Amino acid sequence: MGEKQTKAYWFFLGDTGVRIFGFFTTILLARILGVESYGLLSIAVAVLGVASWLSDPGLGTLGARNLARPKHKRISTVGEILRIRILLGFTVFFSISFLIWGTHFHSFETGLVIQLFLLSLIPNALLLEWYFNASKNYKWITYSRLAQASLYLMLVYLLINPSDITLVPILYFFSVTGAAVILYVALPSMNEIRGNWPSYHKFREVILTALPLGLGTFFIQVVIFMPPLVIGYYFGFREAGLFGVAIKIILFCILIDRFLIKQLLPNISELWDENHTKLKKHIQRSLHWMIFTGCLFALILNTGAEFFIHFFFGDAYHDSSLLLRILSFYLPLAFINSLFTYGLISFKQDLSYLRSGLKGGIAAFFILLIISSIGSLEWVAWAVVLSEAVILIFFYTEFHKYIQPDFITPILRLIGPALIFLFLPIAGWITYPLSLTLLPMLYIFTVFLIRGMNTQDILWIRMMLFKEEIEN
Repeated sequence: MGEKQTKAYWFFLGDTGVRIFGFFTTILLARILGVESYGLLSIAVAVLGVASWLSDPGLGTLGARNLARPKHKRISTVGEILRIRILLGFTVFFSISFLIWGTHFHSFETGLVIQLFLLSLIPNALLLEWYFNASKNYKWITYSRLAQASLYLMLVYLLINPSDITLVPILYFFSVTGAAVILYVALPSMNEIRGNWPSYHKFREVILTALPLGLGTFFIQVVIFMPPLVIGYYFGFREAGLFGVAIKIILFCILIDRFLIKQLLPNISELWDENHTKLKKHIQRSLHWMIFTGCLFALILNTGAEFFIHFFFGDAYHDSSLLLRILSFYLPLAFINSLFTYGLISFKQDLSYLRSGLKGGIAAFFILLIISSIGSLEWVAWAVVLSEAVILIFFYTEFHKYIQPDFITPILRLIGPALIFLFLPIAGWITYPLSLTLLPMLYIFTVFLIRGMNTQDILWIRMMLFKEEIEN
């Protein structure tokens, strides 16, 4: 197995394992705690997500890139970046803690749960994933991620009860700490992280260099972090819980998106430097597959929303079914957008990536804020879909400056049939369970019938997925 295939294997194994363990943990917590307590948990995790970015605004990406350079071209050492992460971790922890206890909460328990989750900022700052990524030691990243996710799942299963929500963030803290310890044990030498604390000028230089790398990513994730916060503020914990389980199913499906991108475009950086004609063909076929896959899974989730919600989370979350139907429209947009974001990063167009993320993220922020303040919970779900569409437009605008894929044909031949089939159960012309079993198969058949996809697409993806076997 070649280096690129090995890298893809370990990343896929890590992503798959973490998301599967995480999804089962979500099911356990949602069922054990109940809708309202799970809603509080969703809000606390969203706060932790924002705090985690503030404590690492692109430093991990910068650290990995920095270590990939020759020593004389590096702007900082491993020890300096690690110490800056630690300083930011403690600073953000105390700053947000101060804001929490200076803000009115529904109860003392609310503030305590959020505060306890923020403790995880400290072991998170100590994580050395970026170092192992730069040294191409991907298996240890996977080991630590799987250990963290499996330990958290096991502790939740063994120790959590409906009356003790405050134990959840403590268990999460121990699982993150365990992941950090594994990476330190795997370090080839502790000398790598030794050194002095950075000066103010070095601290400022590193932060300003990392910030463009981190800002784009943060604003893209506005559609993930923000909804639980605005729902909790405008509606309440119960509504946050209902939304939380629906979006978790959507995020679990994003695993397919990550896998496809890693497999379909493994050589995109090399093609950018060497062969733009071949690159455009790869982008076009990848776009077809991302749209097709996103639409297929959106169709499955939309038609089977009630089944999936009741099967995984139980009758208490029945009202999440409508939210899942609405959020299913998010999937094709996210699948397509991942191609553009991955492309800009691979082309090393950091400023284009930053511009897209800033514009799209700011627009998404106001869309979510305004619609949440005047609409219903279903409106918020539609706002998430609209926000992702706006972010997609901004990223496509920047991406189009470098590569101009044909967008019209796949929209007509791939998205068009999906929308038609989605309309059938809405109009009452076909009902569950027939819609869940029949419509996805009809969609696949129709897409190939009207040549939205063809045998060349099949042969191409087979080559990309099983490259080793074909070449040998």
